[in-house]
Amino acid sequence: MAGRNHHTYQIEGIPEVENASLTLAEMLALVKSGKLTGASYVKRSDQEHWGTAADYPELMTLDTALSPQEVTDGGFQKEKLDPLTEEMEQAIIDRQLRGSSSWFFWIGALTMINLLISIFKGQWQFALGLETSTMISYSATSWGANGHWIGLATNILLILAMFGFGVAGWHRKFLPYAIGVAFYAMDFLFSLRSPQAISLLIHAWALYSLFKGLRILFETRTRH
Repeated sequence: MAGRNHHTYQIEGIPEVENASLTLAEMLALVKSGKLTGASYVKRSDQEHWGTAADYPELMTLDTALSPQEVTDGGFQKEKLDPLTEEMEQAIIDRQLRGSSSWFFWIGALTMINLLISIFKGQWQFALGLETSTMISYSATSWGANGHWIGLATNILLILAMFGFGVAGWHRKFLPYAIGVAFYAMDFLFSLRSPQAISLLIHAWALYSLFKGLRILFETRTRH
C-alpha cells in the first residue's frame, strides 16, 4: 500500500517538520517514534482542509500513538492512548472508583451512628450499617465483666476499617479494597436473617456498587 501512495502530508504541532511535505514512509516513521498521534493535525496533498492523523487509515494511528515495539508489519499489537485520551480515561475511572468507594464511608458512618444508638438504648438502626456490629453489640453482654468494653473496641475497629477500605479504593489499592468487599459480602449474609426487606435491598445495592469498584480495580490492574 505504501508503494502505491504518492500523496504527501503536512503536519502542525511538530516543529522540526512543520511546513515540510512528508511522504507516507516519513509519516509512519513519526508514528513509530510516538511524535505523531491520532490527534495530530494533518493535511494530505489531495485534501483542501486540515484533519487529524486518525482520518487517514494509511497512517495506522486509529486515535492512538504507537511505540516502535507496538508497530509490526504495517499493523499494531497493542493500543497506547494519546496523552489527552489517557487523561480523560483516568479521570472517568477515578470518578467511578470514588463513587463505589464512598459506600464504605457511608457504611462506616452509619455503623458509628448505630453504635451510639445502641449505647443509649435506642430501638432503631440504619439499615446500611454493619449487621456484624449489631451482632457484636448484642453479644457483648455475655462476654463477662469487660464484655461491654471489648464489644465497643471491636466495633470501633470495624468502623475504622470501613473508612480504611474507602481510602484504599480512592488510592486504587486492590487488595485492601477486595478484603473490604469480601467482608461486606459476609455481612450481607448475616443480614439475610433480618425479616426487613428494605434492609436486604439496601445491603444488596451497596454490595453491588462495591463490586463495580472491585471490577474497575481488577481491570485497571490487569491492563498494566
